[in-house]
Amino acid sequence: MIRTESKTLSRPLYLSVTEMLLIPLGFGALIALLYGNLSTAWWGWDDPQILKHAYQYSPWEYFFSPEAWREFQPANLNPWIILSFDMDLSLFELNPSAFYLHHLFALWLVSGVTYAFLRLWLNPFWSFTGSALFICSAPVTNIAYELMNRHYLEGLLFFIISLYLYVQALREKKPVLAWLGALSYFFAVSAKEVFVPLALLLPAIPEKDFRRRLIAAAPFFLILGIYALWRRYMLGRWLGGYSLTVDWTAPCRMILKIPSFIFGDGPFGMVSFLMIIALMSYAGWRNSSVRTLIVVAILLLLGPILPVIHISDPQRLLLLFVWTLSAAVALTLGTIARSSSRRVITALVIGVVIGFSMAGQGWKTRPGLEVAAAGFAAHGRFIMEADESEALLPSIRFGNWFATGLLWLRKNVLGEQPPIVVFDEIDLAKPNIHALRFFRYDATRGSLVDVTGLVPRIYEEWGGKVRDKPLSVTLNYKGGMLSWVLGPYVDGKYSIITYGDSGYKLGIPCSGIQRVELTKPLLFRVRYDAPEGWTTYSPMFEFDGQALIKKQGHEVSYVKEWI
Repeated sequence: MIRTESKTLSRPLYLSVTEMLLIPLGFGALIALLYGNLSTAWWGWDDPQILKHAYQYSPWEYFFSPEAWREFQPANLNPWIILSFDMDLSLFELNPSAFYLHHLFALWLVSGVTYAFLRLWLNPFWSFTGSALFICSAPVTNIAYELMNRHYLEGLLFFIISLYLYVQALREKKPVLAWLGALSYFFAVSAKEVFVPLALLLPAIPEKDFRRRLIAAAPFFLILGIYALWRRYMLGRWLGGYSLTVDWTAPCRMILKIPSFIFGDGPFGMVSFLMIIALMSYAGWRNSSVRTLIVVAILLLLGPILPVIHISDPQRLLLLFVWTLSAAVALTLGTIARSSSRRVITALVIGVVIGFSMAGQGWKTRPGLEVAAAGFAAHGRFIMEADESEALLPSIRFGNWFATGLLWLRKNVLGEQPPIVVFDEIDLAKPNIHALRFFRYDATRGSLVDVTGLVPRIYEEWGGKVRDKPLSVTLNYKGGMLSWVLGPYVDGKYSIITYGDSGYKLGIPCSGIQRVELTKPLLFRVRYDAPEGWTTYSPMFEFDGQALIKKQGHEVSYVKEWI
C-alpha cells in the first residue's frame, strides 16, 4: 500500500505518450466489449421522471430553489443527475442511444482518471489492473444498464479527480491544486451524498506529514461547510433521508451480504473475499499509517449507505466501495510484486483469482438487467407510440413512476395524446373502457400482446375477489413527513393507487413514515389483498396537506380515518 514519504512508490505527474495513446484505447475496447450493446438501449427505471424534471425547470431552479428540487426528491440532494440529463436533452433531445453513449463515455473517463490516480504509486500494469477490476465488477454492470444512476458514476469521476489533485498539491507544494480539487469535490457532492464524508478521508492518506495534509485539506473542509448550509437551505434540515428512524437489524443483515454482491455466493467468491482480507491485513501490518487509512475508509464508505442499503439497490450504493476495493487491491499487489520475482507470480495469481471472481459476478447480474430493460422498453415504446384508443393493463414491475413520467413526456413535450394506462383492475369499470384495445406484457416473449378478448374474464375474476370488508386508513402529514397506519389487518398486501397527473400504484407496508413533498392535493384509494384471496378498497380520498399548511401559516397535523 501507500507509504509516507516513499520515493520508491511515487510516480511522475505526467504519463508517457505511449500510455496516453494505448491505455485509453484499452479501456475503450474493454467497455465496448462488456457494454457496447447498450448503444441501442432505451429508457428505463426512473429515467422519464428525471427527463420530466429537466424539462420543467432550469439548472438554477433545481440547484438553488428548494420548491423546485423537492418536487423531484425531498429526501436527498443530488441535482447533478438532472443537470446531466438536461445537457443531453439540449444536445440530443429524446434520443436514448445518445444518452447511453454519454453514460459509457463517463465510465471511460472514470477508468482513465482511476488509472492516472493509481499511477501516482504504481507501474502501468497494476494501474490498468485496478481500473479493469472496477470496470468488470457487478456494481459497475448495474450502473451501466441504468441511466438513472449516472450521477453515481459522474460523482465518482469528480471525486477521483479531487483525490488526484489533493495528492499532487502535497507533492508539488501547490495550494492551487488543492483548491481545484475542492471545486471538483463540490461537483461530486452535488451528484450524491455518499461522497460528502470523504473529505474526512484526506488527512488519513499517508502522503507527507499530518500537518501538511490538514492544510491541503482545508479547502475541502470549506466546501463541506458550504454543502451543509446548501443542504439545510434546499431540504430544510442538516441530516436525514427518507424517514426519521431506521430499523438497524435489516441494514446489518445487508452489510453481511456485501461480499456476495461483489464476489458471488460460491466457494470461489469466498476465496476471493478471504484474499482481500489477507491483502488488507498484510498492508496494515506493513505500515501503521495504512492501518489508519483502511479503518477510516471503511467507516466513511459504509456510514452513508447503512441506513438505506436495505431499501435501495445495493449494487449502485456499492459503486464507491468497489472502486476503493479495486484500487486497494491494485496498490497492495503492485507493492508486493516489487519485492521479488516469486512475489510477482504470487501477486499475479491473487490478482487473477480476484479478477475472475469480480468479473464473474458482474456477468451474472447481466441477464436480470437485460430482462428488466427489455420490459421497460416494451412498456415505454407502447406509451410513446400507441394512441388513445389503446390501453396498457396493470404490470406490477413496469408501472408507477416510469409510466407516469412517459405519459407526461408524451403529452407535454411531444404534444400528443398518450394511450390509457390502467394501474389497477378497479379502473376497468370506467365509461367507454370497452371501446379500447388492451395490451399486456408477456415476459416469456419479451413483448406486449393484444389481450382485448381476455379483458371481460380478467374483470370478472377480479370482481369475484372484491369484498365489502372494513378497512381503516390514518394519515398524518407534518414537517414534510407523511406517516400512515393501515388496518385492521396485519397480514396480506396493501397498495396505494393515486390519480391525476402523477397516478400510480405502489405496494406499501401497513404502517410507515416517509419524507414527501405534498405540493398538490393527493387523490388516492387504498387496496388490500388478503392472504385468503379476497380484495377490498377504501373510498376515493383527497388529502390536501399542503393547502392546510399554507392556510394556517404553520405546520399542522391532518388526520383522516374511516372504517
